[in-house]
Amino acid sequence: MIHQTFSRLSGQSKSKSNRYVVPIGIGTFYDMKDIKTEIHGRKLKVSGCATETLKEGSTQHRFEREYDIPEDVDLSTLKSSLTEDGTLNITFKRMCLEPKKKVKFLLNDKEFKMRISMEGFKPEEISIRVVDRYLVVEATRKSNKINEDRKKIQSSSGYILRTIRLGDDVDVDNLRAVSSNGVIEISSPIKSHRSIKKGRKLEIEQL
Repeated sequence: MIHQTFSRLSGQSKSKSNRYVVPIGIGTFYDMKDIKTEIHGRKLKVSGCATETLKEGSTQHRFEREYDIPEDVDLSTLKSSLTEDGTLNITFKRMCLEPKKKVKFLLNDKEFKMRISMEGFKPEEISIRVVDRYLVVEATRKSNKINEDRKKIQSSSGYILRTIRLGDDVDVDNLRAVSSNGVIEISSPIKSHRSIKKGRKLEIEQL
């Protein structure tokens, strides 16, 4: 299996519609019905199987490739098409990455506490989860605005991702997230020698 990232592929180009095209040469043996694309998390798997008929029998062609998808790619916009010269074009749209939000840590011997500015994002657009001992804060914003003449729709999007390593003494099972005035406060008691669950998602409370 060939493993690459979109950004490292040669020939990547940007179209006028703010979509990016990644061309992948696979040969002229395939039709679109022979090609399968799958998304698993931030990975794209592309595979194909086709039978070529020859004068003295037939031969089978196969390929399988996997790509890391950049964090700012909107997965819902991924499309694929095949050209006559055997090039598979993967088309996708990039979201506008927001600048990294300010994080402030307020620590003492009894409590872990941090505040992260999420100005511009609604609580329902924010996801906070714990994976092993990492706190993952992710937010996606999309909006459409119709001009006064109602003839043109302007769309905008924003995306941020922060991953923070939690100390071994942070009680992950009792982490709490509270949203107030564009700031998310995440807190937990400090406890040593406590068994930790592998992962959980935090519900965001609103004040």
